[in-house]
Amino acid sequence: MKTEQKRTWLTGAHLKWMAIMVMAIDHGAAVLLEPILLNTPVSFDNYEMLQNVNRIYMTLRCIGRFSFPAFCFLLVEGFYHTRSKAKYLRNLVIFAFVSEIPFDLALYGEIWSWEHQNVFFTLAAGFGAIWIAEYFTFKSMRDSLNGMLYRALSAASVVGIALVAEFVHTDYGAAGVVTIFVLYAMRGRPVISALAAWLILGLTNVLEFYCFPFVGAVHFYNGERGRQNKYFFYIFYPAHLLILAFLKMIIF
Repeated sequence: MKTEQKRTWLTGAHLKWMAIMVMAIDHGAAVLLEPILLNTPVSFDNYEMLQNVNRIYMTLRCIGRFSFPAFCFLLVEGFYHTRSKAKYLRNLVIFAFVSEIPFDLALYGEIWSWEHQNVFFTLAAGFGAIWIAEYFTFKSMRDSLNGMLYRALSAASVVGIALVAEFVHTDYGAAGVVTIFVLYAMRGRPVISALAAWLILGLTNVLEFYCFPFVGAVHFYNGERGRQNKYFFYIFYPAHLLILAFLKMIIF
């Protein structure tokens, strides 16, 4: 008799493509539809039109909630599989700065804005947090006498980095860093960790509860990297924001 096996057919590449597509949908709504809702005076003649635009806008933004936890999940997978954590973090930091001007142009119409920083800063902060946490965790395992101290330093480093992310207004702020850490700390139980991430994000912003399909995607993740271009996402992120910024300038 054959034993029934759970179908796990989503690779890391599949998850990344899904996250990239819904991210583009989300940003398209934020850049091209939100200005219509904010800048169009409501009147009897255009009320129904604005209601329809708002429905489309909210639907697209809800669809886009999938992308951030998916990227966090893939970041943790990358943390465990990368040959060089230093190079991984370096690339995140470089593209955080490369992406900031396109991000601000698209969302705020400014070359540089301190109001909100792009998601690469959050991913870099989260990566740094779990790297430091791992270091202190290994120290605690090797030094039982000072184990409590190292575990405290591990927790303090995550909290400290999360607070810095919140203070400088990175995308998702402290909640984003904590989400990455939870996915890292509970990696052996992927669906439970995904549910925890969903709950953390949802409690900080009700709209984030719509990222629940991410939990289902993790359930079908098979642990394989899949075929993907290493730098595609790094390049796609600022590139699609520049295109949206250009479209925004033309339309508005």
